Amino acid sequence: MSRRATLADARPIAELQVQAWLRNYPDFVDPRHVADVDREARAAHWVESLSFGPDETFVLEVAGAVRAFATVGPLRESPAVADAAAAGAGELVALYVDPPAQGAGVGTALLAEAEQALRAAGRHQAVLRTLEGNGLARTFYERHGWSLLAGVLEPHEWGPHVVYRREL
Repeated sequence: MSRRATLADARPIAELQVQAWLRNYPDFVDPRHVADVDREARAAHWVESLSFGPDETFVLEVAGAVRAFATVGPLRESPAVADAAAAGAGELVALYVDPPAQGAGVGTALLAEAEQALRAAGRHQAVLRTLEGNGLARTFYERHGWSLLAGVLEPHEWGPHVVYRREL
C-alpha cells in the first residue's frame, strides 16, 4: 500500500536508494561513486527534502517496510530540457524499488500513482532523467509510455543523464 512519505521515512528511503544503487549501477557507474556514498548524508538529504522541498514523495510498503518510493514535483529547469518540455510541466524526480521487490509490479504501481499526483497538481506533461547506461530503468519507462528526447544528454558525475517525456 502506498502513502505520502513522512520524516520517519527518511532513513528507510535513503537505505533503499543506496541498496538500489549498489545492486543496479555497478555495470555502468564507477563503483567508487556508490561505495563512497555517505549513508548519513543521504538520510539527512531526505530529512531536508521531506521537510522543505517543493517535491512530493510517496512510499509503497509491503509487510510494514518501505519497498519503493517515488518523488514528483515541478520541473527542474535546464537548458537541455527547457525547449523540449511544455510550460508548467512536472517531473518524476525519482523512482526506486528495493532490489528484492523488483519485477513484482511495485514500480509499476508507484509510477501510476506518481503520474496521477502530477496530473492532480495540474501538470499535463512530465519529464524524468535517468543515467544513460541504466538500461533497466530505460526499458521500464519506455514500456510505460515515456519517450526518449533524442539527442538530449545532461552531464552528471556518475555519467550522462538521458531525458524522457510523457504526456499526462
